Amino acid sequence: MRLDDKVPVRAFKPSGAHIEMVDITHFQQLPEIKEVKGRNLEVKRAFSPLSPAITIDGWEEQTICCLVHLRERAPALTDVFDKLGIKIVINDKKNINRWVKAFSFRHTHNIKYPDYRARGCIRMDPIGKIPEYLLSSQAIQPNSMGWSQNSADINFHYLLCSEFIWKRRLLCLGEALQQEIDTFVQALKSNGMSKENIKRLIDALKSVPSECRDVDFYSDGIHLLRFPNEYSEYTCITPVTSHKLQRKLHLLTRAHYWKAETMKASRPGSIGNLAASVGGRINALKTLPSRLDTSHIEKSDKRWLSDVNLSALRAMAELPKVLMTDNQLKQHTFEVKSGIEQLLSDWLSVTFKTDESLPSTKALVEKFNFALSKTHRARMYAYEPVLMRKFFSGFNQLRTNIVNGNLKHRAVQSTPSPIEKCFLVISNIKVDAANALSSPYTAGLPSLIGIFGFIHAYQRKLNIEFGNDIHFQSFAICLHNCSLHHRGLTRESIFAKDGKIKPPPIIDSLQCDMQLSLVVECQGPLPERTDLKAALPMSLCGGIVHLMSVEKNFTGHDLFIKAAEKVETQYGKWLTLDNAFNANELIHDPDRQRDILNRATFSCVGYHFLNPPTAIKDTLNGYPHALAENIIANIKCITIKNNIAFEKLLWRYSHFDNHLLIQTGKKYDAT
Repeated sequence: MRLDDKVPVRAFKPSGAHIEMVDITHFQQLPEIKEVKGRNLEVKRAFSPLSPAITIDGWEEQTICCLVHLRERAPALTDVFDKLGIKIVINDKKNINRWVKAFSFRHTHNIKYPDYRARGCIRMDPIGKIPEYLLSSQAIQPNSMGWSQNSADINFHYLLCSEFIWKRRLLCLGEALQQEIDTFVQALKSNGMSKENIKRLIDALKSVPSECRDVDFYSDGIHLLRFPNEYSEYTCITPVTSHKLQRKLHLLTRAHYWKAETMKASRPGSIGNLAASVGGRINALKTLPSRLDTSHIEKSDKRWLSDVNLSALRAMAELPKVLMTDNQLKQHTFEVKSGIEQLLSDWLSVTFKTDESLPSTKALVEKFNFALSKTHRARMYAYEPVLMRKFFSGFNQLRTNIVNGNLKHRAVQSTPSPIEKCFLVISNIKVDAANALSSPYTAGLPSLIGIFGFIHAYQRKLNIEFGNDIHFQSFAICLHNCSLHHRGLTRESIFAKDGKIKPPPIIDSLQCDMQLSLVVECQGPLPERTDLKAALPMSLCGGIVHLMSVEKNFTGHDLFIKAAEKVETQYGKWLTLDNAFNANELIHDPDRQRDILNRATFSCVGYHFLNPPTAIKDTLNGYPHALAENIIANIKCITIKNNIAFEKLLWRYSHFDNHLLIQTGKKYDAT
């Protein structure tokens, strides 16, 4: 059994008039199945990449015999335990060459998923580590490998590439022969392979390197993405699919089927053994944001009438009834007055804009009492004569502090100052047909690193094409709605080798229609509205961008809360990173998986490098290039409340030696 799997292979075993289920954990259980076709099927299933590896201790000779037979197509397969004629097959030089060739295409990352036209082979592990709340293949042990090359050789990968447990080690025959383990050498001899061919086979296998980065960057299906790095230049990456992470999440979604989104791949035998074992129907983990139909920001009265401020108001109303000594009463009165001043200050900051002059004290008291009367928790304190006198003196004290410069209040400026740092609001962006596969393993919310690409392209266009000098430091995302749709895409017709025009297969695609708003933290003078509108990119995560409102859009604000209030659509949620998420629990803890999946919303937030970025000839403008796999994170959907730290909502981009990502919170330290 694989060390990361818990469920053994289950086989049907005829028993009289009924059929009972048998757990296959050891190879010795397979010969007990009497019906030949059923036994052949269970042997093939036992060595499938989706099945937990079975133990073969003491059955090495029979295992090799079965794996040799599996090179045959299913209709021609007779009995995998039949040793008649096995000697001729196992000594055939053409078969030996095809087995070795198949072994050389073992991979840790499948370059051919989802497009089988890509060419190459990768056997590499991600470099370095990433935090536990981020998910990549480094969270999965042991290092299981898959296979992909072409459909013609897929049956020849069984002999040397099929994984099993031998002496509590995850192993395959090819690795065992590379290490010249005598048990397997003797098993080959017992099956009739000559010493000369065994030596030739071992020498050929030793020439296959343990690490491989052989990718044809000119082949179709290879994508090159460009991201800024710390040297004011760019790093070029090619995203690739981790075999063991894709396998693990496919098995996870089979157990939790309501979270599965099945993607259909054409020509699965050309994609790899994992796709072929499921008939091209590979599951992705489907998660969608929930409760987007509620308000994305608390009402203003909830922001200024916090529990602390309400307690101060209640204490002021009960002050005449308090029995204390003179010294205690004096101290208590001072604390209550300070609380009332804080309440009035909070109300001012929510009610009046930065560039708005304060009205008279009498008008402020009237407005404040009216605001109190509209609240559910404090309406009984509105228009109370005793409290109104306290409010009047409190507003007078605030005005005195403002005039003397003792209080810096954001509602005191009568004229706006030039904005060098502000929050730009881009509200109600409608995106049609965005790519809902944020990674090869997750479906639903589009890639958040793709939204960063949209923001970065916007900045470049403003600066390069429109001559501005502005820098986008961070951004916040308010998602208003999100829906999934299966839409088939077709490639263009192709000329086959026989000169005939052949129709292409339908590519199954999952697309997302969504509406969102962005609040972008800007450094530098804000460009004109006409430039801001004209420079907005028309593509986001592969979808078409439509701006639903222009008149009230592209406004700058000195505070994030004011910018968030200007988002026109009132419903939705703000997206933030869940730092409490533990990737190891999702992968290794069956008791926690159901609870995690029911609450999670996964998306791609970055890329984990398989090799240090180095210059490769003819990649994008000679930029350093790296192969990379997706980094998955859990995304929380939250409402803005009074006590929230706005750093939790602002996504910032970071580039490190072994990965790049966006995340919320304070500046990220990779160490």
